[in-house]
Amino acid sequence: MKKVLIVEDETPIRNEYVQAARRAGFDVIEASDGEAAINLAMNEAPDAMVLDIILPKKHGFDVLKEIRADDRTRAIPVIVMSNLAGGDNETKAMSLGAQAYIVKTPGQTQPVIDWLLNKLK
Repeated sequence: MKKVLIVEDETPIRNEYVQAARRAGFDVIEASDGEAAINLAMNEAPDAMVLDIILPKKHGFDVLKEIRADDRTRAIPVIVMSNLAGGDNETKAMSLGAQAYIVKTPGQTQPVIDWLLNKLK
């Protein structure tokens, strides 16, 4: 079973993504802040990461920089999701090594789940 790390500080949104990923057959670990995300990525070796940008303790872009700088986590596929529509944030996320950028919408988990299913076949 493929393991996915979902990083989202808003509990209802995180729960929505966690449940959707579990229904799709993934083993899910979760973090509610950037520091926990880095620790879990280093220690749990997830097969993919769903990463929010605006996080407590450590910004999502900083999380992305740190996991790309470490040999243990460099190859983890990351999809960035944010309330912030594209533009500079999308460009920055992609330049830091994200494979995709999705604007999160309540109740619309399917684009993220589809990406995970496609990426982790």
